[in-house]
Amino acid sequence: MKNALLVVLLIFTFSKSNAGPEFGLTLGMGIDNLHNSSYTTQVENDLHLGISAGIIGRFVTGKSSKFIPALTFNQKGHGYDNSNVKLNLNYLCADLFFEWQPRNKLFFELGPQFAYLLSAKKVFGNYYGTVVSITSRYCKLDVLGCAGLGLNFSSKTSVAIRYLYGFLNIEKQFDPGYSSYYISDYGTYNRQITFSFRYFLEQKK
Repeated sequence: MKNALLVVLLIFTFSKSNAGPEFGLTLGMGIDNLHNSSYTTQVENDLHLGISAGIIGRFVTGKSSKFIPALTFNQKGHGYDNSNVKLNLNYLCADLFFEWQPRNKLFFELGPQFAYLLSAKKVFGNYYGTVVSITSRYCKLDVLGCAGLGLNFSSKTSVAIRYLYGFLNIEKQFDPGYSSYYISDYGTYNRQITFSFRYFLEQKK
């Protein structure tokens, strides 16, 4: 709760800028992978494509810097080697990014993403295949670090590419599907590259 109040205070402070706050929409695609690490080996699964969509804000914090919060629905996950099976992890994500714009169009981004798991589903076969819910196997919260760069086409439209690195093990140590099976020697972490389009609405005069 304290962190939430701090974020609200920061947004209120930034909104006092002469430029005023701006709000808009964001839509993107993610190339995802879950990184599995153990003491002896590191395993990468097949790539997974997911979508993201949500609302975004923009608050001027300095001559060339802005605070860019966003609330989005985000699909993460991975595919399985040599099969038509894929894992879909659906998250509600809060992005707290800072943007630095050294030139008129080019900008850089850095900040954390807090992701809350809505559902985890294993899909067998093609798009219309069997779907099995395995939400109980995964932790509700993930914290990711983001670094990215983008291009402003105008004051209202821009595109960005980002790399997100998950810091928390998202798979629970105990698998409820197997009464005596424990995951104790490795962790599972989100890794994602995203491409996003942003559109900011006209400011009220």
